[in-house]
Amino acid sequence: MDKTTTDYVVVGYFDDVKNAWQAFQALRDAGYTADQISFVANEESLKAAGINSDPTKNGVTAGSLIGGTAGAALGLIALAIPGVGPVLAIGPLFGVFAGGVAGSIAGGFIGARVNWQNADDDLHVYYEEGLRRGGALLLVNAPPTEGPKIQAIFQQYNRTDIRQRAQQWQSEGWTPTPAENMTERRGAEGAASQSGKVAGIASFPSLNEAYQRHFNQTLGTTGRSYADYSLGYLYGYNLANDERYRDQNWNAIEEEIHEDWEQKQKGTWAEYGPIIQFARDKALNRV
Repeated sequence: MDKTTTDYVVVGYFDDVKNAWQAFQALRDAGYTADQISFVANEESLKAAGINSDPTKNGVTAGSLIGGTAGAALGLIALAIPGVGPVLAIGPLFGVFAGGVAGSIAGGFIGARVNWQNADDDLHVYYEEGLRRGGALLLVNAPPTEGPKIQAIFQQYNRTDIRQRAQQWQSEGWTPTPAENMTERRGAEGAASQSGKVAGIASFPSLNEAYQRHFNQTLGTTGRSYADYSLGYLYGYNLANDERYRDQNWNAIEEEIHEDWEQKQKGTWAEYGPIIQFARDKALNRV
């Protein structure tokens, strides 16, 4: 199996957290690696399903979920997605949020990952609503040729059709709000609206085109993909939304950011530092 990170992400939504958990295990049994699979679910729904968030109580650790030292290093990550609430996540797409400056704002990244491959601009709104209602998401990085195999595993464990489910929710009175209107809809919560962004800063999905263009101009000849660097762009974006770093000069915060980034072991600072700085400055409309 090609274990190289690609731009192709297969997403599965499950109403039943237990089904998602079983699908997670089935993917591992099928040979997909810790570097390919990410899982996120509402914390309360995990507890209701008997999956305790305290790894000391029932052995639910990254190592037991995805196996090996790589899994143990990732760990279960507690996040707060605005409009969704507390969630627990595991896997490479969320590892960048662990214990650092971006520890509470992952929502927009889910949207960015799923929406760059879909014409439906509100698809991530459906996914986030599903998480809020107690469902779970699996995201698998794999070559496009692996898509049917992954989808078959999802189907085996009763993946929910998110568009059909969203239609049901709408028939019951739920109104999906487009991403660009999230701040207005959430009112007092607006400062922590989609992607955790503050007023005056665009959402991460809306900046994604600019970030991909920057990648093409600076790293497009490296032989790697935008997906390989997207966590760096997200990390820089989140710095723009963090009150501790938003208004400071880059030189004043670089040492601290450098240390935090390398602790996450997501890549060297020489490679990712310029990306992170650009992403922050772009979100702040400084470049």
